[in-house]
Amino acid sequence: EQRAETAAEQASLAAETLAAATSDLEEKVAALGAALGAVSAAETGLHQARHANMAMELRAGLAAGDECPVCEQVVASVPAAVADAAVDEAVTVAEAARSVQEARDRERLEAAAREAACRAAAVAAGDSVEKLAADLAAERAKLPVLDEERRAVEDRLTSILGPGDHAGLLAELKARRDRAAGAVSDAATAVERSRIDLDEAIAAQQHVDTSLADLRVQLADAAARLGADIEVGDAPGAIGSALEAVRERWTTDRADTRERIAFVLERAATVAAKRDDLLVALGVSGDFAAALAAVGERVELLAASVARTESRLAEGEGARAELQRRLERRDVFGRLASDLTDARFVRYLLDEERTRLSLLGSEHFQRLSSGRYRFTESGVFDIVDLTAAEAVRKPESLSGGETFLASLGLSLALAEMVTGTGGRLDAFFLDEGFGTLDPEHLDLAMEGIEALVAGGSDRLVVVVSHVPELRHRMDDLIVLDRDPTTGDTRVVVR
Repeated sequence: EQRAETAAEQASLAAETLAAATSDLEEKVAALGAALGAVSAAETGLHQARHANMAMELRAGLAAGDECPVCEQVVASVPAAVADAAVDEAVTVAEAARSVQEARDRERLEAAAREAACRAAAVAAGDSVEKLAADLAAERAKLPVLDEERRAVEDRLTSILGPGDHAGLLAELKARRDRAAGAVSDAATAVERSRIDLDEAIAAQQHVDTSLADLRVQLADAAARLGADIEVGDAPGAIGSALEAVRERWTTDRADTRERIAFVLERAATVAAKRDDLLVALGVSGDFAAALAAVGERVELLAASVARTESRLAEGEGARAELQRRLERRDVFGRLASDLTDARFVRYLLDEERTRLSLLGSEHFQRLSSGRYRFTESGVFDIVDLTAAEAVRKPESLSGGETFLASLGLSLALAEMVTGTGGRLDAFFLDEGFGTLDPEHLDLAMEGIEALVAGGSDRLVVVVSHVPELRHRMDDLIVLDRDPTTGDTRVVVR
């Protein structure tokens, strides 16, 4: 009900505000109408002033009885002159009226906006009043049910609290609850204070542990410096025992040190006395420091002499090294002079050529032997067996066919070397060796022979063989046979 009354008051206030806004809007509209009338009057006066001014401009060229250039009628009399100030004053009045009209228009728009806002607020307030009225009716319909619930609650309170003033009993219970809450709060405060005290105690304990750890390290370091085998435990009692042991050891070592200092001082006095006796025996008189300085100067002179001697020795070593280098160069020149004699130089060239022939012949020999053999690179033409872990064999260990392939490989290499250096090798004679070759190696051998032929346009290659298969691969063929009667050799085919 209170909300409904408040909503009704707000709706009434909104209606009053709307009425005031409407009245203000009507006043602004009226003021705008008046301003529009003033503007219209000012514009009329301005038009008349400008028209009169135009007439004054036409008057300057007119006389009575002339034809008017505007209306084309005869001018009866020239109109009186009008000052230009009237036009300016009419313009000022018109502009002022327009300014007032614009201000009144803005005021009207503002008032219209306020009136629209007030109208919307009034409509909203009316809707709120209607809704609250409906809600109030619904709530009033619930009153009987609420009364029943209230009576049920009172009966329950009576069963719980007993008969009497329920409000007073509830107030007492609330007071007890508040006191209990205060006690709980005090207990929480005490617990928090205890927790803080506990944290401080833990921090103090940690600080003590850190200090004990540092003390253990310091005690261990002190024991090590004193050379004492003292075990420093982790317990505080053990640390105290270790501290006491270190203190006792330090006291003992200090007493020993004092005794040693006394002994050293006594020995120093004895040594000083012996030194004095020695100086007297050596005939050294006066200040010992001066005598020592003189000896030092003598030592410096001797050191300079030694340095000069060492420098000369170093120069001698340099001369010896230079002599050794020259002797080595002499040996090199001697060896060159010996090696460049006619016989040795030719032998050197032949060794180089044999090495080249061995390398080039190895390529042909390896191809002709299907990758089985090569020559050694030393130039002595030993055989490298590639199928037996590159074992080196003598040429005499080859079979007849293998020996023929080795010879053919060297022949091919020799032909290439001669041709490559601009020389000529006009004829090759290959006698037998083909009969021991299988068909595959026979083809390889013939390819090598054909390469010999192709290597020189005028080269003659003569092959002597009893193998019939070679006939088909020869350009020129000479077949020899023995006469059975006389035993003479004769040419059968040429």
